Amino acid sequence: RGHTTRYGPGHDGGYVVPAGLLRNAEVLVSMGLGHNWQFEKDVKALNPDIRVQVYDHTVSDKFFARQHLAEIAGLFAGRSSLANVRRRRLRLHDYRTFFGTAATHFRERIHDRCDSQSVDIPTVFARAGTGLVFVKMDIEGAECRALVGMEETLAAGGAMSLLVEVSDRFLRQAGG
Repeated sequence: RGHTTRYGPGHDGGYVVPAGLLRNAEVLVSMGLGHNWQFEKDVKALNPDIRVQVYDHTVSDKFFARQHLAEIAGLFAGRSSLANVRRRRLRLHDYRTFFGTAATHFRERIHDRCDSQSVDIPTVFARAGTGLVFVKMDIEGAECRALVGMEETLAAGGAMSLLVEVSDRFLRQAGG
């Protein structure tokens, strides 16, 4: 029951979590993606029926395609290597494959209001629907603001597991 496993990479973006929480969850709401979605892929492999919803406004298909093209240009300019070009191509392909079939990527930031680039917590949970929700929150310093925005959602008593990554630097910035 209390067995924990590391999901995701062995560095930033990996988390030690009780496997049962992920196995029983119906929805993974992942706030923060960056350049690595191995955690989300590992959770999907553990629980193939889980719906994966990811929120991150900083990356997209176009973002990874531009990185790949820049690496190709760097190769011709003598600033890159064929290995780097391949690595960028594989990342773009992996992004398109995973988010084209196994997960939904909302290119929005978590905020206290909804606008063309932002979504608030009530909207995130309305999209998740009912059922057991596992929330992974790694949003580079906005965790405290998002948690304050979750007060009503948490008070409503929905079934939820919450994993939050915070750093000392971000806590100091938030006044903690």
